[in-house]
Amino acid sequence: MTFRQLSAPDAEAIARWRYADEYSVYDISDETRESSVQYMTTSGNRFFGAYEGEELVGFCSVGSDGQVAGGVYDGSAVDIGAGMRPDLVGGHGGGKFLRSIIEFVESEIGGGSLRATIASWNERALRAAKAVGFIPQTTFVRSDGKQFIVLVRAGSNTAATPPNTPLRPTAEKRGG
Repeated sequence: MTFRQLSAPDAEAIARWRYADEYSVYDISDETRESSVQYMTTSGNRFFGAYEGEELVGFCSVGSDGQVAGGVYDGSAVDIGAGMRPDLVGGHGGGKFLRSIIEFVESEIGGGSLRATIASWNERALRAAKAVGFIPQTTFVRSDGKQFIVLVRAGSNTAATPPNTPLRPTAEKRGG
């Protein structure tokens, strides 16, 4: 799997992805599509496409985008977020996908702990995260009543890398 800064056409494709059932909460609405694409393609927001060959199979974000409003975050870990293409979700590829993201992010920041915030109902994502070494640290309830679990994975370098450590988005990187 390779990673590179998300292009506008790939961000457009992601904005059109539609997930089934309860996972539809991850859909980007038509009303916010344009601003979402712009946000994902602004280099400072650190969104990267995940590719098998030239095929877009998912994406990841690195930094504050991985945080959820209502959570308490500090500089002890780098936050990550991720999404797989809907037709690949549920096919037992989540662990491989996350391992590739971890390899990519660690190669860019030089190690350090990683943090993921996952909705408590999303058992698939929680299983995949735990399978690659994320450990639940705390939970919180957002103002709308939805519960989230904050998980942390110790990195290859135990000294935490500050969340705003610049990535090198111009180079294509391999992971997994």
